[in-house]
Amino acid sequence: MLRGPVDRRAFFFAFVKTDNRYVAITAEQIKAKALELGFNSVGIVPAARLDEEGTRLEEWLARGFHGKMAWMAREPDKRADPRIFMPGCRSVIVCTLNYYTPHEHENSPMQGKISRYAWGDDYHDVLKEELTSLVDHIRSVVPDVNAKICVDTAAFMDKAWAARAGLGWIGKHTNL
Repeated sequence: MLRGPVDRRAFFFAFVKTDNRYVAITAEQIKAKALELGFNSVGIVPAARLDEEGTRLEEWLARGFHGKMAWMAREPDKRADPRIFMPGCRSVIVCTLNYYTPHEHENSPMQGKISRYAWGDDYHDVLKEELTSLVDHIRSVVPDVNAKICVDTAAFMDKAWAARAGLGWIGKHTNL
């Protein structure tokens, strides 16, 4: 049984036209490879605008809730539509990976505590490495595939895509 937080980050890619025909790898083949690489779950959905989430983002920005995070207001359409973020995108693949660490906190009231997600290797690096392996596999079947890996650092609504891919739901705490 998995314990601890599960990181749910997203990446997506587009099939491209090669020699006047589409070359494809099946969703089941991609999912099987992702699980073989160690991901805990995988969902694949068509690239489309996140209408509800995009509208909420625009309202949130209009009300100034982003404060001094000016970067949040840049290109909100790109955040809500992967086809704008990455022209030609046809599918969104969302992978989850548990990054639980078995370390325990000290029981001393004089000792500070660090969140478990910050223990061990940086999850950005771990996930990018595993996602790169998945993209490399896809490219071994579809050499001209265009891919973009997003691990919590791009203008991409990863939690919303994970929910759309059926990997969970966004609760009151705004986490998936």
